[in-house]
Amino acid sequence: MFEIEMKAHVTDEKFVFERLKNLYEYVKSSCKKDTYYSLCKNDNQKITVRIREETEKTFNEEKKICYLTYKKKEKREENKQMMEVNDERETIIEDKDVMHTIFLDSGFNISLEKQKKVEKFYKSTEIGDCNIELCEVFPLGFFLEVEVLVSENSEETCEKARNIIKNVFSSCDISEDKIEKRYYSELLKN
Repeated sequence: MFEIEMKAHVTDEKFVFERLKNLYEYVKSSCKKDTYYSLCKNDNQKITVRIREETEKTFNEEKKICYLTYKKKEKREENKQMMEVNDERETIIEDKDVMHTIFLDSGFNISLEKQKKVEKFYKSTEIGDCNIELCEVFPLGFFLEVEVLVSENSEETCEKARNIIKNVFSSCDISEDKIEKRYYSELLKN
């Protein structure tokens, strides 16, 4: 599964939340704590994996889930707009501490920690599910993340996904100059 994703800075999170609530299906609220582990191989290629602790809040229930994620990331730029096309592999893990120990004992280092609060929405599209998240990323502020999940990584599919994402931004009055080109990791390191 490929995820085609873009994110944009949000200056009025209350307005965007209300707009999302009126236009798309509300899914849940959650808090995500991500720990990234990196390992440099002999050829200077870096392998990065993530452990995510997510506390999901639905109407009357709170549950905690841990995920182990590996992504092959690719950035694509068109008309000065950056889009991520990621091949993501993810599984639920029962004990994050076991994986933490395995990574550290295997030579991985903790390269980044990130925390965000999320309001998640959903839209069905002709090419795949569209997940829409209004995120508060500490200490960076608010972002609107939109990802379309697709089964293939073709030019045509990526262009369709880009248009879907741009339409979601537009529906929330987010202009194209608010689209962020950098990964959160780059923003957090600055």
